[in-house]
Amino acid sequence: MAVEPGQSIIYLLVFHGMIYSRDSCSHIKQFLSLIVVASITKFCWIVVSEVLTIWLQIKRSEAIQMELYMDPITVNCRKVLAGMKLIGAPYSVTKVDYFQGEQKSDAYLKINPNAKIPAMKDGDLVIWESNAILQYAADKLGRAQAYPTDLKTRADINQWLF
Repeated sequence: MAVEPGQSIIYLLVFHGMIYSRDSCSHIKQFLSLIVVASITKFCWIVVSEVLTIWLQIKRSEAIQMELYMDPITVNCRKVLAGMKLIGAPYSVTKVDYFQGEQKSDAYLKINPNAKIPAMKDGDLVIWESNAILQYAADKLGRAQAYPTDLKTRADINQWLF
């Protein structure tokens, strides 16, 4: 099978699209066999490496996704959203309508008996209070640039959080 360099790039873009649609691993095997047949140039190998790195990041983030219970109408919920985006934390949002009083529902009280938002579930762990959520997420993901591990620096940050 003869493939022109321009065609190789097209195959990369198609593959890149499959990664973002989170299709199965079989696409990687198909693509890698296409690379062998196509004799892609050195530049394309670099692109392939970057594409595979992105795919691995997506798969890792799917495995560690945290579920946030919140209503972005409140300042503490917006703080958590901003912090999670800042540190690149994978999360999903379950809206708890503040003005409808959903935080006082029986279902939500099982998550947070204090009937306040936000709250976060990570597997069987449940955390409420916005600062505790952000501290946990930064520590879990090893984002020391956002929440340093140095004790004195962390103490200085913590005094501003409470």
